[in-house]
Amino acid sequence: MAILEARLVEEETRPPPRLSEAELLRMMESRGLGTDATRPIYPSLLLSRGYIARSGRALKPTLLGESLIQALSGVDPRLVTPETRRSVEELMREIEQGKMTKMEALRRSIELYRPTLENCLSVASQLGELLGRSIARLGQNGGRGPRTGKSRARA
Repeated sequence: MAILEARLVEEETRPPPRLSEAELLRMMESRGLGTDATRPIYPSLLLSRGYIARSGRALKPTLLGESLIQALSGVDPRLVTPETRRSVEELMREIEQGKMTKMEALRRSIELYRPTLENCLSVASQLGELLGRSIARLGQNGGRGPRTGKSRARA
């Protein structure tokens, strides 16, 4: 087989499609995150803290939200994965079903999170500096997220 033509095309990568609030809640449910009672709180909590902003129906990360995820994943990727949260949710369900005591769940949680906590404590000043720079950039941008141009919610 002969190659007839080769072209180099320069394009920028595109972010993944953004979720609506309803899609976010469905995704959380399908991944076992939160409960029926707590799940609906998360979008408004993320909005009020300035981690996401609305752009029409879509929820988009703000500079602060992106910086927080980048900083936390640099310390320990488990801090930003649904699996970590899901494991804690599973422990809570086991307590609720009487399969585990609160003390056993606490012991398992400590085993799970101790290395992550120690990691966070060892780099706390760098995390603070990174987030501080992000917040300063946000201030220079008039509190506007890079993706929407709309003012972010203040916590």
